[in-house]
Amino acid sequence: MSQETETKVTKTKEENSTKTKKNFQETEKEKQNPKDSTPNKTKKKKRSSKKKEKSKHKTKTKETSDKKTKEMEKNKEEKEKNENESKLKTEKEKDKKQENENKTEKEKEKENENETETIKPKSKKEQQKELRKKKREEKKKLENMTNQLQEGVLDCLQKQLLLGIEDFTLLEKMNKVTGEKYDQIYNDTQKTLEFLSSLEEKKSKFEPYIEEANQIIKQMDDLETIVDELDDFSITLEKTFNEILINEEI
Repeated sequence: MSQETETKVTKTKEENSTKTKKNFQETEKEKQNPKDSTPNKTKKKKRSSKKKEKSKHKTKTKETSDKKTKEMEKNKEEKEKNENESKLKTEKEKDKKQENENKTEKEKEKENENETETIKPKSKKEQQKELRKKKREEKKKLENMTNQLQEGVLDCLQKQLLLGIEDFTLLEKMNKVTGEKYDQIYNDTQKTLEFLSSLEEKKSKFEPYIEEANQIIKQMDDLETIVDELDDFSITLEKTFNEILINEEI
C-alpha cells in the first residue's frame, strides 16, 4: 500500500509541474504576440483624458479666480464709496462749522463797529434804534443757538431710541426662540413620561409570566437533578448486574 501511495504522489507532482510549465509558456507567448499593443493604446487614451481633465480643471480654476477678483473689486468699490460718503459728510460738517464761525466773526465786527459808533455823541432816537438792533441781533443769536441745541439733542435722542429699539427687538427674538425650545422640551418630557407609564403597564402585565417562567426554570433544575440521580443509579445497577453475570459464569 505504501508503494502505491508514493507512486500516486509522484504522479500528481509531475502533473502539477507540467501544468505550471504550460502556463508559463502561454504567458510568454502572450507577451510576444502583437496583441499587447492594445494596452499601449489604452494608456495613450488615459493620458489624453487626463490632459483634458487637467485643462478643464485649469479653466475652472481660472473662472473661480476671475469671480473672486471681481468680487474683490466690487468690495473695494463699495469701500471707496463709503469712504467718499464719510469724507463728504465730514467736509459738510466742517463747512457748517466754518460758516457759523464766520457768522460769529461778522457779528463781532458789527458789535465793534457799533461800539466805535457809540463813542460818538448820538441823539436819543439813534441810541434807541441801536438798542433795538442789538436786541434783535441777540434774539437771532439766541434763536440760532437754541435751534442748534435742539437739533443736537434730537439727534442724540433718536440714536439712543434706535439703540433701545434694536435691543428690544433682539430680546423679543431671544424670548421667542427660548419659548419654542421650552415648548419642545415640554413635549419631549411628556412623551418620555407617557413612554415610561406604558413600560410600567407592560411590566405589570408581564410579571405573572415572568413568575411562571421562573417556576418552570426551578422545575427544570429539579428535573435535571433527578435525571442526574437516575443516571448514577443506572450506572450502579449496570455494575451490579455485570458483577452478577460474571459470578454466574464462574
